[in-house]
Order: sequence, then C-alpha cells, then structure tokens
Amino acid sequence: MSLNWKEIALILSELPLTGSRIQNVYQLNIHTLVFELYHPDEHFWQLYVEIGTPDARIHRISGKRYVHRGIKGKKTQRFNQFLISHIRGKLITAAQQTTQDRIVTLTIQGEDSLILLVLRFYSTSRANVIVCDEDLTILDILYRRPAQGEISGKTLSISPVAAVQGDPERFSVRQFPEQMSFNSYIEETYLTDRSDERSFLIETIRARMENTLSELYSEREKTLTALDACTSGEEYRLAADLLASNAHLVVPGSTRVTLKDWEGGSIEVELKRDLPIGENINRYYQKYHKEKNRKDHLIEKLESLNGELTEHRARIEQFENGSELSLKELRARAGHEQTNREVIKFAHAPGLYINNGRFDLLVGRNAKENELLLRSFAKGNDFWMHTRDVPGGYVFIRSSKDRSIDLETIIDAGNLAIHYSKAKGHQKVDLYYTQVKYLKKVKGGKAGLVLPTQEKNYTIDYDEKRVETLLSGQTVRERNKGL
Repeated sequence: MSLNWKEIALILSELPLTGSRIQNVYQLNIHTLVFELYHPDEHFWQLYVEIGTPDARIHRISGKRYVHRGIKGKKTQRFNQFLISHIRGKLITAAQQTTQDRIVTLTIQGEDSLILLVLRFYSTSRANVIVCDEDLTILDILYRRPAQGEISGKTLSISPVAAVQGDPERFSVRQFPEQMSFNSYIEETYLTDRSDERSFLIETIRARMENTLSELYSEREKTLTALDACTSGEEYRLAADLLASNAHLVVPGSTRVTLKDWEGGSIEVELKRDLPIGENINRYYQKYHKEKNRKDHLIEKLESLNGELTEHRARIEQFENGSELSLKELRARAGHEQTNREVIKFAHAPGLYINNGRFDLLVGRNAKENELLLRSFAKGNDFWMHTRDVPGGYVFIRSSKDRSIDLETIIDAGNLAIHYSKAKGHQKVDLYYTQVKYLKKVKGGKAGLVLPTQEKNYTIDYDEKRVETLLSGQTVRERNKGL
C-alpha cells in the first residue's frame, strides 16, 4: 500500500531535507531512486524514493550505507545521468508538500539559479520525478508523457489534483509503535521481506571481510620485508662517536678516515669534503636517528597489523557462526565493512582518523604524530591545515580524484587543527592551507617542522560543538570495536 498524503507529511517532518547537500543519486530501477545526502547535524544519510508502484513511498534509510546491487556495477541510466550532472553537490534549501496531495517539491540551490525536483508519489500513471527550473519549465523527466504535456521544454503544473485531494478526513496515518519513528516503521514494513537482498548482503559482507583480510596480510608482508631490510642504525652512531672522539686526527678536506673502534679493530668512515668535522659528526648522528626511528615505526606498525589481523579473524568467525542477523543489521554491517575496507590503510596510522561524511581526515595531535603522518601517510595531493604562527597539530585532508575539497570540509579540518593547538579557546584563528607537495622540510629542524609554500590563509571561528561532533566518531579502530 502506498503512502497517503498525511503519511508523507509525517515522513517529511522527520527528515532533515532542508540544509542537506546532495552527494550522489542512484537509479536502482525504473521506479526507484536512492539519494545520498549530508547534513551538518545529521551527517551522512540516505533517502529512498519509489514511485509508480503499489508501494510508492519516501523514507529515510537507516544504517551506514544502504547496499543494493543496483547502486554499483550497472550502466548509469539517462535520467540518472541528468540528475548527477545537475543536482550532485547542490544544497536543498526547502522541501514542500502540495496541500493535501502526494506531491513533494525539493528546492535545490544551483550555481546561478534554483532547480526544482518534483516527486509525485502515486501508484498510477501520474507518478513521476520531474526536474524544473524556477519558472517550472521542465528540464528533464523520468517518465516522458507527451500526451500529458510532460516532456522537456513544457511548463509543469503542480497544483493539487481534485480526485486525489478529496476529503481530508478520508485519510489517516496508520498505527505504528510509539518507540520508533514513522520513517523507521515504514522502512521496516517495506524492506524486511527481500530475501534476494538478504543473500546479496551476506555475499557482500563475506567478500569484503575476505578482501580486508587479504589486504591486512599483504600489508603485513610488506612491513616484514621493510623491517628485514632495516638496520638498527648502530653503525652510524659508532661512526659519529668515533669521529667525535678522534676529531683531531681528521685532516680538513679529507673524504675518508680510518679510525680504531672500541674493541681494537678499525673502521673506515666516509666524510663530506666540503663540511667541517662537526657537521660530519652531526650528519652521522642524524642518519642514526632516522634509521632508528624508521625501525621503531615499522615495529609499531607490525604490532598494530598483528592486532588488526587477530581482531578481523575473530569478526569473520563471529559472522560465520553467529545467529541470523536482521535485514537492518545486515545493511548496517555491509556499510561498516565497506568503510573498513576503504580505510584499512589507516588502521595503524598515528593520531586520529575521522570521516566527516565526505572526506577522510588524518589528525596529528603532537609533533611526533605530525611527523609520522607527514612522512608515512600523507600524499602529495592531500591538503594540509595548521594554525598560523601557533604551535599545534596537523590535519591532512585526503584528496579524491573526482571531488574537490568543499568549504564544510575545510571548516571541519580547520576546527580540528585549532582544537589540537595552543590557539584553542580563541574565537577567531588564522590557519595555513596548502597541498602536502608544497611543504618544505626544515633542515635540522624539529620533528614535523615544515615551511608551507603556495599557501592560502583561512580565518575560522572556532566551533566547539562541531569538533565534538567530529570527535564523536573518533578513529575507525575505536568505532569498530565490538561489531
């Protein structure tokens, strides 16, 4: 049974449509669309739209991400391509329902003008999804119906249909449990009997878990290989100590010197001809610390990977041997496994990993974490934020090939940088913003010290509530414990 106009009104009252930005839209079949949205307070969420069927409806989808075989792997249909090109990345500024009717109009702010997305939730031939400009000129339409004047270029009328409007007392909201929202009730009512979806979800979860396990084993093998090739750096420290004790024996301008070690043997130490003896000594000490830090980092990484492997094998065993999960739990689990697979490379990263619904953020909270993130995890095209002229943590925004960094993400990263700096508590703070490839290491400088080039300056109002919301997710490792 499709939703009546009163039920649609109740659904809309529970949805955070106004203020949500459209991240993507998928056309699952000729009747169904799924919108991926982001709201500053609600964060990532999805909207299910079905028209032209006996179950025509609109409601929110619970869980991390609704997984459906129609979302990926199929050729994008004509209307879906049009929606993606015209509304993706745009902001919903209003959501209105035509009086006593099953017509919902979303007002979407375009670059220079407004776009109206009209949804008609009928189970009859009047059902449609129509994209108009602000003058109600049709730009494109899901079901083209020339006989009804519903084709591109025509003007749309969205006034109530008398036969549909009828007597308002004829319609009522169906009974639903008090402990749940009407959205949740409608979702459960319509989506619980899909055995094909259950099988698909189970297969998806199992495949992703096995893929994650394979990636973890591969990463561990790479780490073991790197560790085997790594030395303790003691040979560099010995050379530095011997040079420091026998500096008087070194002839200025020499390229090498032979010195006796502590056990009566001798070693040959190479020198930089153009450097004084003191700088040659420092050069060997720096090599020693670099090699030692690299080995320590690889050992920490290996321990973390071993822990991740143990936990992930336990999760696989629990999933295979556990009791049957509900469809809602399977959808949530499928979304979790997708997230886990995508960010497994950050499982052993220092600091914090945060996803704000659009981008991955890596946060260093001190000089050591800044240095490790910069050296081992940040890529040249990633973006870097840091408080200007104030000591603090680094925030890296992981770049994406097909998306540019949006202002909300910049504000999120800026607030995190302020939170982990000595500027915390100030109302307005200046921050550097540039790509990692434009950072220059300071020779002989402290850990993590860099000089930004081609940087922009952002002045951001510190928003403690925003930071609390971002930190409520914390790292993937912390979120996933117990799942």
